Amino acid sequence: MINSDPGQRYFQQYPGNYPPPYAPPSPPKPKNGFGITALVVGLIGLLTCPVPVFGCLCGIVAVVFGLLGLGRVWRGEAGNKGVAWSGTVIAGLAVVASVGIFAGGMASTGTSAAGGAAPVSTPAVAPNTQPTLAPPAPPPGVGDGTYAVGMDLKPGTYRTAGPAPNPIFKNCYWARLRDTSGEFKAIIANGNSQGPVTITVQPSDGAFHTQGCQPWVKIK
Repeated sequence: MINSDPGQRYFQQYPGNYPPPYAPPSPPKPKNGFGITALVVGLIGLLTCPVPVFGCLCGIVAVVFGLLGLGRVWRGEAGNKGVAWSGTVIAGLAVVASVGIFAGGMASTGTSAAGGAAPVSTPAVAPNTQPTLAPPAPPPGVGDGTYAVGMDLKPGTYRTAGPAPNPIFKNCYWARLRDTSGEFKAIIANGNSQGPVTITVQPSDGAFHTQGCQPWVKIK
């Protein structure tokens, strides 16, 4: 006879009236990725600390992953406490080393800039020991030209030694003038000599003209 009671049928399959055994749940896999990442990136940062920016950046990233890994360890989600601690410490060393190398390089650059290039010594220039030549003194007396009396020529008695050396013009010409108009009536007195000449220029004269003569020297 077949028993149609399901409960009775269940207990008939397992002797002793015990329920069937169940398999225990499998434990969760440890989440060790953050600790391993911290260790790997920290080692990279420590090895590349001579390149300060890259080494410091790797160190900071590794510190973050190390702290996250330690958090998982404390919550029981990871089992690599030693790896997470090692990664965090190595990452901190990478950051410190990178900052130290960078600060040392900046200090060296600042010292070089402050010192500047070695001053270039400028050779001393010896003072000019040559005597300074005075400008040549004008020849004494009055040479060729037309002179306004009272402005260019003082009234008085003048003497010339005669004609100046000239192969073309061999005479000494002079003229006392009322003015400088150039007209014939402006001549008060004149002369054309081939020897010494002495004349007196009056205060009332307007001008004195000379051509082809040696310098006129005022004698009184």
